[in-house]
Amino acid sequence: MVSFDAYFSESNHFFLQEDPWQNVRILIDSFNENRRTGFSPGRNIVVDEVMSAWKGQEGKYAASGAPHVTKIARKPEGVGAELKAAADGQTNIMLSLDIMEGKERQGNKKYAHIGSEGTAICMRLCEHYFASGRVIHADSAFSSVKTCRHLRDHGLHFMGCVKTARKFFPIKYLKSFEDDYGHGREKERGGWKLVQSNKDEDGNEHEPIYGLAWYDRKAKFIVSSCGATHDGEPSLRKRHKRRVENNEYVTRVWYKQVKRPKMVEEFFSCFSNVDIHDHYRRGSLEMERNWITKKWYHRIFTTVFGICVVDAFFAYKFECQNAAEEAEDFNYFLGRLAHQLIFNVYLDQGMAMRDNQEQNEDDEMVSHASYGHR
Repeated sequence: MVSFDAYFSESNHFFLQEDPWQNVRILIDSFNENRRTGFSPGRNIVVDEVMSAWKGQEGKYAASGAPHVTKIARKPEGVGAELKAAADGQTNIMLSLDIMEGKERQGNKKYAHIGSEGTAICMRLCEHYFASGRVIHADSAFSSVKTCRHLRDHGLHFMGCVKTARKFFPIKYLKSFEDDYGHGREKERGGWKLVQSNKDEDGNEHEPIYGLAWYDRKAKFIVSSCGATHDGEPSLRKRHKRRVENNEYVTRVWYKQVKRPKMVEEFFSCFSNVDIHDHYRRGSLEMERNWITKKWYHRIFTTVFGICVVDAFFAYKFECQNAAEEAEDFNYFLGRLAHQLIFNVYLDQGMAMRDNQEQNEDDEMVSHASYGHR
């Protein structure tokens, strides 16, 4: 049997030159296919980036280095192989992954002809759910009016915050709301303004797209193809203050409420799901820190394996949401999972069944041989 490392050795150098990510291509494709056929997400899907931390060699400097390394200074683990991911908004379970392979190779991927990298990524990650009417949530790295229109053309709704992708988005008009409170008046926290467009850039009629500005401490801008503007549940902000009572310091805790429309509530209801998933994988599981390796494809395997472990926890947590508090404890779950994987009763049963089958076949062969001898 050929080992994993031996398979991708010098003898496959020409093959790897054709696709430098071939070492992990089948892993990512198999993961996506498994999620497509084995899991049905809820109404909301979240798109965001995932980092596979890597501080080893890079492909542009060394033949055995990672083909492409992304460097994002603002992230806790900001150097490594970047993957874009889609996750279920209800359970946090990962649905699909897409490797960032560098500018040239990204330009040859499916939907790259659209002309927007963020739009193409959303299309690739969510193409299995076209025409399902689900709502895609994304941050400013993916959000634009173009993304909203293309997803809607394929039967998906979209909600995304907008920062720099301002084409066809009336951000100056929406920002003017802040100026209304500039003359000695206090700005209203929780206020909002909505615009609606029923035409594209060519003047053709289409289903409405909405631009909403919500004013909290700073204005937040959302482009969406669905949602409502009636009052939603207020946003709760935890506040605390030290006070002296009976000659002792005590902490007074309360919650500040900021009103918001239903559209904003729905958008933020699962906006951080991928980040929460990352906190469990990198901060609690820590396989990428503890498994030392010099092979970049081992590191990506570690990342995908960690994603599967965290997905198992979220599935367990979702199924046991009305059970004991242990369902909320990730370390408790890891202990049970490790024990059951080591002492796998289903594997033992399978081995026992195979042993019994082989024994029956041996008995049958002996019986036939005895009959023939007679």
